[in-house]
Amino acid sequence: MSKTKYYFDSDNLEFVPIKNTLGNRIYRLSLFLISSVIFGAFITVILFNTDFVNTPKEIVQEREIDNYELQLKVLNKKLEQVESTLANIEKRDNNLYRAYFEASPIPEDQRKAGFGGINRYDYLEGFESSDLIVNTTERLDILTKELVIQSDSSDPVTNSDLENLAKHGFIHAKSQKIAFERCGGITDFSALKDCNELTTLDFSNCSSTSDDVFRTLPRLPKLTCLNLAMARNLTNLSPLANCPALTEINIILCHSITNLTALANCVGLKTVNLSDCDGRIDLSSFAGCSELTNLALQSCRSLTDQDLSTLPVLQSLRRLNLLGCHRIRDFRPLTSQPNLDELTAPDFMPVDLASLSNSRQSRF
Repeated sequence: MSKTKYYFDSDNLEFVPIKNTLGNRIYRLSLFLISSVIFGAFITVILFNTDFVNTPKEIVQEREIDNYELQLKVLNKKLEQVESTLANIEKRDNNLYRAYFEASPIPEDQRKAGFGGINRYDYLEGFESSDLIVNTTERLDILTKELVIQSDSSDPVTNSDLENLAKHGFIHAKSQKIAFERCGGITDFSALKDCNELTTLDFSNCSSTSDDVFRTLPRLPKLTCLNLAMARNLTNLSPLANCPALTEINIILCHSITNLTALANCVGLKTVNLSDCDGRIDLSSFAGCSELTNLALQSCRSLTDQDLSTLPVLQSLRRLNLLGCHRIRDFRPLTSQPNLDELTAPDFMPVDLASLSNSRQSRF
């Protein structure tokens, strides 16, 4: 079939072949391309404004939303675990601890109070995931309130609480370890009078421990470890005479303690931690501590060379910590310590090992 095309010339009454020139081809092609672009753009605009096609940005946002929803669901699972744990704590608090301390149980309506009536979360509504977000936020708020109430329930232990613990048998003659860290309400230790088997006693960070309070410490014949860290009002250690078996004492940050003569009664002491005690400490008080092996004087900034010279000869002393004692410059008095193995010297203060001929190792 011929591919030649004709048009009818009405003037000459004949068919004339159409000449397909390059210009005609370019013209027709241009018309086709322009119309295609316009039509394609029109269709693209329509599709992008429907739900059939998403832009790359919308695809990324959908993925982020799905991830957030997944994380919220995971968070809700974790909240379930925390709620279960808190429920067990509340149950033990009401049925066990408060019963022993002879305190009234906290009613359930008090623990759950404050979440009825008005809608607190209307600002979270109107979104596709509003139910999940509102539920998670509400559970977290309730959990926070319950934690606050439970925290208030666990007030510092007082003298009456200590007596009740002894009354109900939690503190008894066979008790070996008692810890009342941060129990600032205790001002009388006499409830421990029957604890003849007690070996470890921790009253660290008890702000109420003063000289008058410490005098109430009964005789504890088998006590070996005593922690009085951060007893800032304590100045007199004479009640240590009631602890003849003491081998370790921690009096970190006890700024008011300067007189250590009471330690002479503790002939079996092996470890003494006096770190961060700002007062002038009389090191000659250790003369009776023949078993002392570890002595920590870290950050005792008032110690001077003269104070160090008063340290008696201690045959068992093996470790001495002077880190932060910047006023000490002369370490020659330590040459008299025959078994000193480890010396922690002040920062950036080199120690001449030759001058410490009897020390086998120095660390700084």
